[in-house]
This record gives sequence, structure tokens and C-alpha cells, in this order.
Amino acid sequence: MGCDTEDCAELVRGPKGDPGVSSYLYFAYASASDGTGFSLVPDDSLPYISSVILQKPATLLTVNNFPKPFQRYLGAPGIDGRGYDATSSTSLTIVKNVGITLTISLNKAYVAGSYVRIVSRADATNFMEGFVIGYDPSTGVMLVAINNSGGSGTFSDWNLSIAGRAGTNSVIILFNDLSQPNSGDTLGVLTKIKTDNIPANTLKNDGDTISIMAVLKDLSTVFTHSPFAKIRVGTASLMTGFASFSSTNQVAVINITIDRITSTTYLVTTSQAVGIGGTVDTLSEIVTAADFTAVIPVEYWAQTNGDAGGITLNKLYAEYKQIS
Repeated sequence: MGCDTEDCAELVRGPKGDPGVSSYLYFAYASASDGTGFSLVPDDSLPYISSVILQKPATLLTVNNFPKPFQRYLGAPGIDGRGYDATSSTSLTIVKNVGITLTISLNKAYVAGSYVRIVSRADATNFMEGFVIGYDPSTGVMLVAINNSGGSGTFSDWNLSIAGRAGTNSVIILFNDLSQPNSGDTLGVLTKIKTDNIPANTLKNDGDTISIMAVLKDLSTVFTHSPFAKIRVGTASLMTGFASFSSTNQVAVINITIDRITSTTYLVTTSQAVGIGGTVDTLSEIVTAADFTAVIPVEYWAQTNGDAGGITLNKLYAEYKQIS
């Protein structure tokens, strides 16, 4: 091997080195750092490990071939997450629309606001459902506001699980451009424009609500006297919403809501007028299901109050819809 420049040194090959020595790496596993439960096969139950390097293949290895202490390489198992499956042996009578207290399994995931289903193991047709008011995971004491139930009787063999509240009915929309009194009709007389018959069975669940809205809107006339409109729900003895409108703002809204609060009673409320101008009576009363038989009658009325002949109320819009 040569070099034909002055700056290049002669390279010299050194002597051949000795052959390399083979090595063999072995792992062992154990259930404790002292090698207890020794195995050459990994397993989730053996979280400790040790290793050794040998110059020759091993045909039989024991715990004594591995250095101690064995080192933990698998983390400790985590605690079980809190679930919702629970049981209770509290003696309870099936009820509805009241609060109950029972003792259930400890350390469950229920919190205030959870919706829980409580079912008899002997017969699943006997059940109660409601919102958790409070739950102490350390004692198991739970308070539930029951708003739905089935079956009857007293039981102490309860299974509990998280549940979803029964869904509401489909949205129902009715929007009408209602007919108005004719120009020249006797002024100052309250005239019924229309009656809607809303099926009473649209309110099937506690908490279902129908909102009924009427909008009185004149598109052409500046009133010299206040016009009026009202909604009456049910018979004459039931709710009436009554609104008046100023001479400069001829748009206002009467809103009446019907909320089923139990299987046999409804809360009927007239809200304040919405928008600019006008006032409305604010009324609220609880009525029974007997008042609403098969349908909920809703009457829309309009009136011009004064002596300016020929005034026409151009538009009275009406809408109702289920909102929950």
C-alpha cells in the first residue's frame, strides 16, 4: 500500500484481533423483589423483572442465576372507576311526584342531577325514576325526586342504573294569518277570530310544555285609541291573556304556556307582552285535566276600542308549539 505524495503517510495494517465472545441475555419475572413467583415467562401477575448476561447458552436457569432485588417494571393496578350499577335493600313503596330516601351501594358515580331508574329485581314492571337530589358515596344514602313510576307495592330488592328521561313529543307548529273584523264593524266590541283545538294528549309527560303565542299587528293604521287582543285557554273559567297596545307601537305579543306538572294537573301562565309597547295581564293558575278533556281549546279575540270608524286590524298571527 503506497503513497505518492509528500503529505501522505504510509498506512500500516495492524495485527488481526481475537474472535469476539458471544453473550446471551436472559430475563426473569417475579411477583416480588426477592424473586418470589420466579418465571422466565412474562405475566401481568409478575410485575418485577431481572436480567443476566451469560457467555454460554443456558439450558436451565433458576432464581439464583439472576441478580436481586428484582425491579418493578409494571405499574400497580389502578382502582376501579365508579360505576352506576347498584343495589338497595331499603323497603320502599312505589310512589310518584315525591322524594324518597334509600341506601345503595357505596362509591358509585351518581351526583346531584343524575337521572336514576330503580327497578325491583323480582318484577321489572315495578319501578321508579327520578332526579338524584343528593348521594353520599361513603354511606350510600341517596335522595331521589321521583317523577315517573310503574307498578305498585312495597319492595326491598332494588337494582339501580343510570337512565334517560322519557323523551318529549314531536314539535307541533301551527301558524295562522287569522281573519279580522271587517272595516265598518261596530268598534269597541271584542270579536272572536278563531278557535284552535290542541289535542290534550300532546302533553303526555310531566314537564311537557306547550307555548301559545298571539301577535296583534296592524300594518297601516296609527290608532287614535288603543286596540286590544286576548287569548283564552279552555273554558271561560280558565286562563285569559289580555293585552293592550299603544297608539305608536302596534306590535305586541301575548304568550300563554301550559305545563303539565302531574298526571292530572296543569300550570297555565300568561307572560308579559314581548316587544316594544303594550301591556298584558300576568296570570297564573293550576287547572285539572278534566278542564282539558280531549282537546285544549284556545280562542283568539281582537277589539278596537274607540270612535274612529273604519279602523281595520290587518293581522293577528297565532302560533303554538311544544317546547319541552
